[in-house]
Amino acid sequence: MVFLYQEYSQQGQVAESVIRGKSLSLNETEEINEYIKIFRDYGCTKHHEVNEIIARNRLWNNFKTIRSLNDHGEFKEIEGIQPQYFEIVCNILKISGDKGLPLDGYKKY
Repeated sequence: MVFLYQEYSQQGQVAESVIRGKSLSLNETEEINEYIKIFRDYGCTKHHEVNEIIARNRLWNNFKTIRSLNDHGEFKEIEGIQPQYFEIVCNILKISGDKGLPLDGYKKY
């Protein structure tokens, strides 16, 4: 999904990313930066930990551009982020999706 992602500033913010040859919007960039900030500030090692922090603190409205309801088969409509943004976050943090259930589908909300 993500063909290019190389720029990452020393302040730990996304300088510019490209999805399918198209630069990210300002909203996408800001929301990804905030997601990564939560990941780092809380010492998270997995995406679901960030998603749980966001849900617990009722912050999903801060992520209107990148959020989605994800379907992992057994668990439908789990709050998270869209696959293309998940991929960018994994690339920036140099992590993998771990061994969770594969994503069967998602919908923006």
